[in-house]
Amino acid sequence: MNEQQLTQPGIPATHVQSPPSPRSSRPEAVAGSRWQTGDKIGGRYEVHYIRKGGMGIVYLCYDHESQKPIVLKTFQDIFLSEKSQTERFMWEAETWVRLEKHLNIVRAYYVEKIEDKPYIFMEYILGEEPFGPELSSWIRGKGLNLSLSLNFSVQFCSGMLHAQKKFETMNRPFVHRDIKPSNIMVTRDRIVKVTDFGLVKAFQRLGRNRGEAAGPRPEGQKDLAFTRAGSFLGTPAYMAPEQWLGEDIDLRADIYAFGCVLYEMLSGNPPFPSENWYEYQMHHLESAPSPIPDISKS
Repeated sequence: MNEQQLTQPGIPATHVQSPPSPRSSRPEAVAGSRWQTGDKIGGRYEVHYIRKGGMGIVYLCYDHESQKPIVLKTFQDIFLSEKSQTERFMWEAETWVRLEKHLNIVRAYYVEKIEDKPYIFMEYILGEEPFGPELSSWIRGKGLNLSLSLNFSVQFCSGMLHAQKKFETMNRPFVHRDIKPSNIMVTRDRIVKVTDFGLVKAFQRLGRNRGEAAGPRPEGQKDLAFTRAGSFLGTPAYMAPEQWLGEDIDLRADIYAFGCVLYEMLSGNPPFPSENWYEYQMHHLESAPSPIPDISKS
């Protein structure tokens, strides 16, 4: 594994940006991270890049034993400050591991504690230039047309159907809860992979226990990538009406969320562009999205 390969990582994680290009300098130390670039996590996994966003921290590492890149994901210490939170995180992460291998799902290999903090060891994704590994970058870079959008959608559905069937064998209802472009990865071979299964649910009760928001406060915030309303968590641009109402949700909430994603893939914008949490809530409960322009010839 050479330096150029490690500077084009696919980071399958919530709310993180694609890493710099090979010509860019390495990022500076990340505040609040236990590890910094160059450290070896557990004496084995050398950190090449760190990304923090919302609640999570993602480390792109080089495993000196297997001599392969690997991604480690955990959450900021503030969200894992109690034993019950850590146990719930590990339980949901283990469920993701039990989804096993599927072409359209980011593989979670195992969950392990290092210095009393849990980490998910995940598949390394290499994205296509110039878009990188996240669907959100394809949307921003205007890399999608009608045909490719439908192709990616079918692949997404394949991954979700596999997950649903696996959950059924565990006698557990399946709801992803945080479908959005940054949780849909695209490899350099244009294979779509869904990521972050169950991780929102791991912190579903955090706000109830603390009586406060588990993420950035919504008032006046444009960065609403991961926030809390009432007693639930989600991403406002893609949350179904029943989520806004604090009701129990099922797979239909994921279908609604992907409808919002598909709208964004085809139009370049989410169905309800909003400046704050309250605008999102109003639109998802009361509004209909604007018609998408004719892109049948694209």
